[in-house]
Amino acid sequence: MPRLHWPAWQTPSETVLLELAKSLLPHIQLLHPDIVTRIVDDNNRRYTELKQAFEELGISTNPYLWPNSPVAFPGIRRPLGRDEVRAFDNRQPSKSHTHFCLDDNTYPKWVWSFMLRNRKPDNINPKGYALAHVLDHKDYKTRNTVELKGNFPVINDNNNNVFAGLYTSCVNTIWTPTALFKPTDHSPKIRFLINQIIHKSYNEVCAILPYNLEFNFDNTDSEWHVSNFDYKPNFVGNISFINGFLTSRNAVLDELIERAQSLTC
Repeated sequence: MPRLHWPAWQTPSETVLLELAKSLLPHIQLLHPDIVTRIVDDNNRRYTELKQAFEELGISTNPYLWPNSPVAFPGIRRPLGRDEVRAFDNRQPSKSHTHFCLDDNTYPKWVWSFMLRNRKPDNINPKGYALAHVLDHKDYKTRNTVELKGNFPVINDNNNNVFAGLYTSCVNTIWTPTALFKPTDHSPKIRFLINQIIHKSYNEVCAILPYNLEFNFDNTDSEWHVSNFDYKPNFVGNISFINGFLTSRNAVLDELIERAQSLTC
């Protein structure tokens, strides 16, 4: 019997994708820039102290901490590979030259939960919505080398997880409707559109990207420029809750750093 292949089904046309984008944009929820500004200011306040703690632990600060960094929980990233996933599932303490804590999508929600509900996150999401990371925070098959431009760090076994800080960056997560099935994952052009929104929304209040990288908006069809869409961003979050968030996150960071220091003794 001849070897059969999957059928080549027709994918959505450019016109369909544009209509999908027009339907999606009004429902994207973004963290208010004033909240981002306060997180950036607190990162700058603690920059020298955290950098020293990272260096003493042998953890590279470059993926997490830079001037005006919007990373809410530096030093925390997703587990990668079988061994790390197993260690995380078994609640084993974890520290390496790339992190002092592994996490399974709790810490990216921390700022959102505080700024919308004034409380730590739980297993309850906004009804009909899911948290989406805009830029890849993993190095494996990263799209950052296409979606960004500049002098990229070398990615190898001795220098991996170079984009780990994007995991808890408060400007790298948005809420999107679950009914639209992860358009940020599967449509490069919709991703390009959202990248423009992130840049336009936050470029003046923080340094969005590490390593002085920039978004790559070159060589893209003009109809996918955000200026061609009737779009007004949905900024959410209650700024009066920011002190509670910062107190909570700093207590978490201090506790995790102290725990990591005990693992080296």
